[in-house]
Order: sequence, then C-alpha cells, then structure tokens
Amino acid sequence: RRRSLGPAISDTRDGVRVCLTNGSNVNKIDANTGAVLKVVSTPGAPGAPPAIAGKRMFVPLVDGRVIGAPLTEETLISWNYKSVGEIFASPVPVKDSVLWTTSQGFLYAASADGSVRYRFRGAAPLVGPPAVDEVAYLPTTTGLLYAIDPESGRQLWRASVGDDVQLPAVVAAGVAYVGSTAPALHA
Repeated sequence: RRRSLGPAISDTRDGVRVCLTNGSNVNKIDANTGAVLKVVSTPGAPGAPPAIAGKRMFVPLVDGRVIGAPLTEETLISWNYKSVGEIFASPVPVKDSVLWTTSQGFLYAASADGSVRYRFRGAAPLVGPPAVDEVAYLPTTTGLLYAIDPESGRQLWRASVGDDVQLPAVVAAGVAYVGSTAPALHA
C-alpha cells in the first residue's frame, strides 16, 4: 500500500484537471472517468499534495525540491528547483504561478513555465502554505504575520500576533485570520 497525500484540482476553460500523489508517484487522472492518464515517478519523497498552475503540475518533495511536469505532454519531469529547507505544505496556485514555503522560512514563487520569480525570507520558519487573495498571508512559528504581494514578493507589512503560531492563516473578504497558542484568534 502506498500513502496518498491528496489531490490537486484545477477547473479551467480547457476542462477539469486532477492530479493525485500516491507514494512516490503523481497520477494525472481523467476527471470524468477516474482513469489514470499519466504517471510521474518523483525523484524523492513528496512532502505534500501537488498543485496545478496553468498546464503544469508542481510536486513538493520533502528534501526541498519542487518538480514540475506538463499535464498535456508526454514529458515526465521538465523542471526541478532546489529550495532552501524542507517542504511539508502544498504549493498554492496564484493565477499562472505557484507559491510554496519551506521549513527554513522561505516563500518562493515560480511561473507556470517553471521559472522562479522571487524568494522571500521570513524572520522565522513560515507556517504552512500561504493564504492568498490579493495578498499572500504568511504566519511564522514565532507569531509574526507577513503580508506579501504575490506578484512581486514585496513585503507589504508585518505584524505580531503576540504568541506562537502552529497552523496556517486563512483569508476571507481580505481579512487574514490566524490562530495562536494563546489560544486566540487574530484578524
């Protein structure tokens, strides 16, 4: 038996795309029939479910690598980037880009073609995937909350919630919500 880390789903004008991490394989699945259309063997252990941005899937590996594979071609792995730190959270699609965080406090952004656009470093390890609307919100384990422009990587602001944070932020209607170990909910 292989451990499944969960699916990634993208609903575009080209149709629904589904990818599922199963063990060290990522399967492209027909959304209508459930049939496996393509299997990509990863060169390491996936740390979280994949993400789909544009016509490419991005798979985070525990060792800090993110691999990219086109969904529409026979090429299996066409892109590989080594991040600083380990990855335990799914990348987040933002328009035709993808964002991911590492255990060393970095946020990375890559275009759907696989080119890395920027790297932002927080003052402490970042918690989980970013919560994104027009802004990417990133809490740290030490209770800082960053607001980052997801297009440029520019820090818009930083605030302290006063206590350690262990779970990612969520965002609704432009407001980021962060739970802390206090216990408290900060907005």
